[in-house]
Amino acid sequence: MHNVYSNSYLNISATTSRDGDGGCFRDRNPFLVQPVIVQTTWAAGDPSTYVCTEHNLWLESVDNEVLNQQGWVLQERFLAPRILHFAAHQLFWECREGHKCESLPYASVSQISKPRLIKVGNPAEDFPRLREEHLAKDEDIDPRPEQEQANDAITGGYSLWNDLVEVYSDAKLSVPSDKLIAFSGIAKELRIHLQDEYFAGLWKRHMIHHLLWKVWGSMEVRPAYRAPTWSWASVDGFVFEASSILRVDGKELLASVQDVRVTTVGDDDTGAVKAGYLRIKGQLARASLERRHRSQSISENDLSSGSIDEDSKNLKTDIEQITIDNAPYAIFSCGREATPEELEGDFFELTVNGIRVQYSPALDIIPPSESNNTDFHCLLLKYMTIDDDRGGLHPQIMGLILEPTGIFRGQFRRIGIFEIGYLEEVEYLLRGVGYDVEYEKCTSSVDCSFKIGEKEGYVKWKAEEYVISIV
Repeated sequence: MHNVYSNSYLNISATTSRDGDGGCFRDRNPFLVQPVIVQTTWAAGDPSTYVCTEHNLWLESVDNEVLNQQGWVLQERFLAPRILHFAAHQLFWECREGHKCESLPYASVSQISKPRLIKVGNPAEDFPRLREEHLAKDEDIDPRPEQEQANDAITGGYSLWNDLVEVYSDAKLSVPSDKLIAFSGIAKELRIHLQDEYFAGLWKRHMIHHLLWKVWGSMEVRPAYRAPTWSWASVDGFVFEASSILRVDGKELLASVQDVRVTTVGDDDTGAVKAGYLRIKGQLARASLERRHRSQSISENDLSSGSIDEDSKNLKTDIEQITIDNAPYAIFSCGREATPEELEGDFFELTVNGIRVQYSPALDIIPPSESNNTDFHCLLLKYMTIDDDRGGLHPQIMGLILEPTGIFRGQFRRIGIFEIGYLEEVEYLLRGVGYDVEYEKCTSSVDCSFKIGEKEGYVKWKAEEYVISIV
């Protein structure tokens, strides 16, 4: 199927139709498609002329439409070189060079409303750009070595994979067991450019990084088997950070992959999976999880754009001005304030070797309340340097939270990930695995050296290195 779409010339999409009977055409008011021109005069400055448009034009008219919310459609859109979208109110054009629509014929819609799906034309040119965009999202990360920039043509492909997994995991599948099948065309296409081995949604070359994916919200029950627990394809829900690679020299890694095997249902090695395991060598620390309940409040500073006060029905709107092709555009955005009910719920506190971690773990599966909350392990995978809010640098550790399967000794299943970012906690764990922690930058008001073992509750330890299997 992926060859059909990737070798096509033009695909026509009934984007706003719920099924095959919906067709492409809708009754519409043609005046609504015409650009809205606004002329202004200012108390100070020259008069200006603006073209006004919706801030989320592409997102609301194309990405969030009914057809494009279906999981199977994503690979068809990604593989097709050109698509003509018949949306509710106008036509939209999507190709590897840009995005257009009837109301903005002389400007690229992607400069105003960034599409969720990025199409790749020339990997040699597009992958480095995608790599830089991906790194730019993490402004607090210490800059990577300049010599690594030569690897951007490859690592940019993994950044693209990260974005594709995010979009795909947020889509709907009528048959959950199709999770890997409906994504196999994209895997085949990127494998050509990445020159890497593919295993149930993950790539082998930088697999330690790929193991640290997160899912938005935890599930009470794991879905019927369709992938090993170390794969994002094993869970339902929005998955993010499926491929977050900051360095490619391996210096930040605390574990190594010894072997990985996947058994597929048929001959297609990117298709449905019926079994698989990952053998990994690293340090294990004993851990426990304790369920807590919280109630949070939200302030206006937490809102990304604006908010609607549901009590007074007052609309708070932000206005942003940008310039595209020497023409000014006014972009309006607004949002709704979250309710208290949406911010209440249970969370878990993680304790590693007797040390309570300040950051809440990101769990895939909520452990049953009757389970033994001490029967968990943390596998340390990688560390990286983070800017703190006091002007200093400190490392952060990330890894997997595992529980024994109870079937074979040394066999585990993943239930989530952990992040440790407080200085004392990080140094405690790094020294446990044999690292002498030194901080590159400190301010005069911050003491960046800590003595492990002197604070109450902190105990000296030495991590044990094991080779384990995750299924």
